[in-house]
Amino acid sequence: MGVPTLAPFSGSPPSSSSSAPTPEDLYYNSIILVTPQGKIHTTYHKHFLFETDQSWATPGPSFISLSLQFPPSSSHAQDGRTFKYAPAICMDLNAEAFDASLEKLAFSNFVSQEKVDVAVASNAWLDSEIVKPSDDGEEAEEVREGIRDVAEGSWEEVKGLIGYWVYRMSTNLEDPATAFVVSNRIGREGGE
Repeated sequence: MGVPTLAPFSGSPPSSSSSAPTPEDLYYNSIILVTPQGKIHTTYHKHFLFETDQSWATPGPSFISLSLQFPPSSSHAQDGRTFKYAPAICMDLNAEAFDASLEKLAFSNFVSQEKVDVAVASNAWLDSEIVKPSDDGEEAEEVREGIRDVAEGSWEEVKGLIGYWVYRMSTNLEDPATAFVVSNRIGREGGE
């Protein structure tokens, strides 16, 4: 899951003096990389949009890789060593338009070609039924029972999801030097 960002239209200024967004402004689903000093280093725009992104976001132009310095707390920082980082957001892990062929797994191929050390994906595979502790009644208890059942067998579901992500990075499996990190948001949103 990324954060929405706005790139104001860079053409001639609108006739109004308002700072409100114009129809020409570009909206992106983005990852913002911040330095240890709190400054914005880079903003990555999601390259492959999922159907819900397509209603509001513009696809980013390409995947990116960055050479980053190790943080001051790392023992590698004294050597001035760097590592190569590549960000991705959810759908970026898939082949564009969900094409199943491995050669079309563009992010995995990109990571391999760029010899990335750390590939990081920010995801939002959502969970199912959630019930608040204050909810009561027969229906709420059924949902709680379902959650308990899922929790007891959740490792199987987690393994399946991890397996899916590993498969989507499988064109890069021959290079064990690449670390793949996933941050996944779960739960419900939009009042559902």
